[in-house]
Amino acid sequence: MPTYIVYHAENAFTAAEKKSLAKNIINAHTSVTGAQRLFGQVMFRELKSEDWYLAGEEIDRPFVFLFAYVRAGRDVESKHELIRELNKVLVEAASVVPERAWVSLSEIPAENLMEYGQILPNPGHESEWLAGLPQAIKEAIFANSGEVIN
Repeated sequence: MPTYIVYHAENAFTAAEKKSLAKNIINAHTSVTGAQRLFGQVMFRELKSEDWYLAGEEIDRPFVFLFAYVRAGRDVESKHELIRELNKVLVEAASVVPERAWVSLSEIPAENLMEYGQILPNPGHESEWLAGLPQAIKEAIFANSGEVIN
């Protein structure tokens, strides 16, 4: 359900570092929101220096941006905690100062989201939603997660 897109300079991360960063992003999301990790996805987008501008000028120092797309409905304190935790994860992974690790959190109403051919539930209603799904969809959802179908 949450989708995270990490924008970074070319060759900023190895494949192993991306895997670790993806896990840490999902860990932060799960820790703060209580949502199941099996729905989280992380994507990486490399940008060449000539494709990345700030204040109309090419970015000349290490920088990393994280765009987070999550379901709407959480309180302000939870959102701020999530943003802070994600910033810490980026700082550690990219070896940049906090001022160079930006996080943008966008909320999307659950009724505007579809995954696995199903409209998504509001936060906190995942268990009921999962329980009502056909078995084939449950198997598809759990296939990559390593979690067990209940």
